[in-house]
Amino acid sequence: MPIRLRQLRQLSIGATSDIFSVNLTASLDSGESVASGAVSGFISGSSTGISFGAVSATTASYTEADTGDTVAAGKAMRFTVSATTGVGCGERVIEIAFSTSARGPIPLELAFELV
Repeated sequence: MPIRLRQLRQLSIGATSDIFSVNLTASLDSGESVASGAVSGFISGSSTGISFGAVSATTASYTEADTGDTVAAGKAMRFTVSATTGVGCGERVIEIAFSTSARGPIPLELAFELV
């Protein structure tokens, strides 16, 4: 069964954003870390005009903007999303497959909104 996350971020059309950090700490076992990941496709919403940068595991700790939580290195994934002008607004749901130091691939469904 895939992990389902609703991203609280919105992406403005015509923008490139690096705000897509996915904290997986709660989904990892003790001592486990994210090894790799890739966007594997769209589950809902049009993919026209939307592109993704490489998915990578975080290499340093960071602070979640929404919650103020500190996320340890290797416990999250980061990637950029670009939406060209002319793309319709609305929610998109993508699937990301990621592997950890102990398991993989693990499907992850991530929802975000284009405004």
